Amino acid sequence: MNYLYNLPRFFKPKFQYDLVRLGRNNDGGYLVGEKTIKATKTLISFGINDDWSFEKDFEKKSKYLNILMYDDCLNFIFLLKKFFLKKSIKLKIIALKNLINFILFDQKKIYKKKINKYSFIPIIRKFKKNIFIKIDIEGDEYQLLNDIIKHTNKIIGLSIEFHSFDRKIDKIINFIKYLDFKITNVHINNYAKYGKNLIPSVVEMTLEKNPKIIKYSYLKESILNQKNNIYAKEINLLFK
Repeated sequence: MNYLYNLPRFFKPKFQYDLVRLGRNNDGGYLVGEKTIKATKTLISFGINDDWSFEKDFEKKSKYLNILMYDDCLNFIFLLKKFFLKKSIKLKIIALKNLINFILFDQKKIYKKKINKYSFIPIIRKFKKNIFIKIDIEGDEYQLLNDIIKHTNKIIGLSIEFHSFDRKIDKIINFIKYLDFKITNVHINNYAKYGKNLIPSVVEMTLEKNPKIIKYSYLKESILNQKNNIYAKEINLLFK
């Protein structure tokens, strides 16, 4: 096992929460509280690439859910290229299923748009309450943080992949303090290398407004978390 010692204690969840895993195995899945999922009326996902398994699992667990998915590269041609680039039969089958789902079912929920501080505001203004946001936009997430805080009364949860975590750590801490949500899950993306002072450079985090507590202590990372990269070493969280 590969242990990481330098994640600040600020990011340690205070309690053990009632979490479930949404999305495919390994890279692409996130942990979210059951209570938050059931309360969500609108799921907005920024950054889809060729995988919207998280969104489909979320939809199965939440009645009357409105889903909007945004990505600036996702369209039929993009998915077709993905299919031809896959080398194994297994991966080609997955890519083909994605292509078929996109054409027949999911295309109307997906918008080809780059998300930044200018495009985010018109989207969030359309909805009044009980919004869950998933963000995986390769470093552009920092453009959205201030506006997320401004609309915190509408939002009940977020799953965010923070890039350049080691270099932006003070900005992330300030964001979470202002947001005043509970950190319910922290997971290190082991595709990325360590950054400054052996702090990870990419961290996945779930933040929730009113999660259900199942144990008033936090001993270790949830067993529901999985390695993003199955070929790399597993990283077990220890907080400094």
